[in-house]
Amino acid sequence: ALAACRLAAGNLKSLSGERVRDEMLKILSANNAPDTLILMNGEKVLKEVLPEASKFGDLRALNWLCTTAMQLDGIEIDPIRNLAILLPADTTAITAKGIASRWRLSNAEKNRLINLTEFPEPDPMAPSAGHIRQLYKIGIDLFTDQCLMTWARETGDDANLPKDRKAAWLALMEMITTWEKPTFPISGEDLMGLGIQEGPKLGALLDQARDWWIDNDCTPDRDACLKKLESFL
Repeated sequence: ALAACRLAAGNLKSLSGERVRDEMLKILSANNAPDTLILMNGEKVLKEVLPEASKFGDLRALNWLCTTAMQLDGIEIDPIRNLAILLPADTTAITAKGIASRWRLSNAEKNRLINLTEFPEPDPMAPSAGHIRQLYKIGIDLFTDQCLMTWARETGDDANLPKDRKAAWLALMEMITTWEKPTFPISGEDLMGLGIQEGPKLGALLDQARDWWIDNDCTPDRDACLKKLESFL
């Protein structure tokens, strides 16, 4: 059967992009996706549908993180994330768009794949304010993807990460899965009430106040934010 798959691999080019997408996303959703894809690669089958794939060790590390290393709500295997981590770290948006077009991915899937091929790698040992700022700006889902992929790549390069770094990654993931986006307690109307006219200056001041609020873990209340805003003025 395996020999038959190898001999018929060239016929995969005759399948529709939608059919290839559906079957590949099923494979990428499975617990044993790394083993299956390594087998497909060894038998010259994968090159017919995803020749860009090369980071099988990173995928194995990612699946291990999502199924074994952590037991956190919301952390599970995701096919688009798995697809993204299979690609070399220097993959460009152009390559991601090519795969999305070939597989007929939806616009949402395409945009997510592009976002996951080019992003700043989070550092779990950085100050928490930076993590909160990212959560606030890009949302839980994308930041979760970025953290999981960065952690998996580190693990793929060195399975024996220092204990303090492993602990920092786990603490960051626990924080992410329990985080709820708070509401910034002031708005542009508050600035106009202080005599600032609507325009670029108003937006810049509001951003400055929001950054200060995030740097303080989003805990200052409305009065504290207004007081800080007045100091900026």
